[in-house]
Amino acid sequence: MDDVPWHWLLHRGSNCRHDWQKQTIKLHENNTGKRWTLECTVKGCSKGGSGKVDQDDNINQNAGLNVVRHQPWLNEKDAVLQVPEDVVPEVRIADVSSPGLYAVPMCSALVIPPESRIERGSVTDLLYRSGPDKVALKNARNAKSRELFFRNIKDKFGCLLSEVKKAWEEIDQPDGFPLYGETFSPGQMQEDEFRAILTTFPDQREDEDLVTFSRTSQWKHLADRIGGERELACIGVIQELIDVKRLREIRVFKGFTRLGGPTPPVPPNIVGQEAWLPAIELFGEGVFLVLSEKALGQWEQQPSVIKIAAELQERFEAAGLDDQVRTNGGMQQPPNGRITPRFILLHTLSHMLIRQFETSAGYPASSLKERIYCGSNMAGLLIYVAVPDVAGSLGGLSELAKPERFLAVLSETFRKAEWCSLDPVCSEHEGQGPHQLNRSACHGCALIPEPACVLGNEILDRTFVKGDHSKGIASPLEFAL
Repeated sequence: MDDVPWHWLLHRGSNCRHDWQKQTIKLHENNTGKRWTLECTVKGCSKGGSGKVDQDDNINQNAGLNVVRHQPWLNEKDAVLQVPEDVVPEVRIADVSSPGLYAVPMCSALVIPPESRIERGSVTDLLYRSGPDKVALKNARNAKSRELFFRNIKDKFGCLLSEVKKAWEEIDQPDGFPLYGETFSPGQMQEDEFRAILTTFPDQREDEDLVTFSRTSQWKHLADRIGGERELACIGVIQELIDVKRLREIRVFKGFTRLGGPTPPVPPNIVGQEAWLPAIELFGEGVFLVLSEKALGQWEQQPSVIKIAAELQERFEAAGLDDQVRTNGGMQQPPNGRITPRFILLHTLSHMLIRQFETSAGYPASSLKERIYCGSNMAGLLIYVAVPDVAGSLGGLSELAKPERFLAVLSETFRKAEWCSLDPVCSEHEGQGPHQLNRSACHGCALIPEPACVLGNEILDRTFVKGDHSKGIASPLEFAL
């Protein structure tokens, strides 16, 4: 409410004084929702009943917009936003309920070994979570000073001095846990997560932050008992199947943008002087699968899929969706900013699996999330649910990783991909959606609720999943037999 200079909008050219302790301004909206009327209730004010403002009004950038921002979550006085001289803010009137009003740039990562293996509530865990104590120990001038910090931490945690020292040895080792203070690219983090999910520790505990169980061997043995051609192809197209029984996700909020603007995001601390960002931790479960590298390598060499990916890449670049704009908008970039046949297939298959999981597991699609692991040697999907409760979710999603159940889900997913309720119109589309970055993908087949997608429901083509020989595209199932 403080962002909009209501009194200024109504009283331009008037000497009526605003009383913050009284409700003196009323806002009326007409039936179309495109015109508002501001009314001043102060007796004798010349602006009473006047002051109409349209959505399309061009309000001067010097409209008295407040540069003081109240931030109750910070223990400091009101912050003053410093706007660079070369930046002219665009002022526009918009509905407060508009979904495009704010976009939240966000970074997300899974907690993986060795950090995920630390026992929650242990001295190592408590010390790792205590930023000031870690900094104090790291910057201690000498051994005597560090010993004093050890004793203070011992009293703080109510533990033995030897436990504090052992915990610090684990944290401070150069090549091990944890890697705080280091910088990783999104691609590096993806590769680390990919390898971590595929690695199963025989001595893992149920309370660890990443608990996985490989179903791959059971999955391959299904072929000895299954006779259907589609089912055999589904088994062959999946190289790894992992039951993710427990995961922990950290989401960091970098700020927000308004109205999809390409300007740098406004940080949570408007002045931008804080050394931390707000974050939340979520706990959940999921299903992780890796496509057969052999089948995928043959499939992605088809000239038609290469041509389509190149066309979408041209549209992507023409729309100006560079890394900064998409990051500010809260969406992720395709790997290295390149749209490849492999990525389109993984993204579309992920959406169609989410739609099928909604039916099979009972979770609404809006509560599910996708993580796409795409690279020259990666072709993985993680579909998961994550909630704030440390106990996690109910286990219904990871149950779908059982080979018999997942085979039924995957087979039905490929079957439903063959037909959309809006076909043949949907299948014949060569460009639809924002920036024409979708082809055969609509709300009847491949689109999912926005919160579930990492790319804003863009870069999708159902034809890549089902195949279309009239366009020279074979389904990946045909290369798995």
